[in-house]
Amino acid sequence: MKNDERVQGQTTATASASFRKQSLGNLSFRLAHLFERRLDQRLALHGVNIGQFRVMFVLWEMGEATQTDIARHLGVAQPTIAKTLERMVRDNLVEMRPDPNHGRRVLASLTKNALDLRVPLLNEAGAVNDLSTKGMTAIEKDDARRFFLRFIQALETN
Repeated sequence: MKNDERVQGQTTATASASFRKQSLGNLSFRLAHLFERRLDQRLALHGVNIGQFRVMFVLWEMGEATQTDIARHLGVAQPTIAKTLERMVRDNLVEMRPDPNHGRRVLASLTKNALDLRVPLLNEAGAVNDLSTKGMTAIEKDDARRFFLRFIQALETN
């Protein structure tokens, strides 16, 4: 289709721009990208990147986990998690040890350094959340949270 052709009374360029502004998928992708970029900037002040933060978040909740469990929990490919864990070991954020109950499995757990970063990193995440909802009422924030959870549920179950 050429740019000068009309789509429901609009040029294709105008229709594309309109779709981009109306598409929930596009808007959620843009929002996630902006959140990630802002959070990554703030995490960098503590020597942590967004990928490491996600792994730390899982391990704060689980205590220890296998690479497979972390990958499944985050919905990320295992090779990506393997590389992230290697960097985290190097950066003194994660320790790896054999699982005493399964000889072939290796468990990842957070170091004292990573555990000490929990509060400052969660504060950084909270600051980005606060920035993104600046000017919103408590009801609007609750509505947004509820809608996000409904989107997630719909996409995970269908």
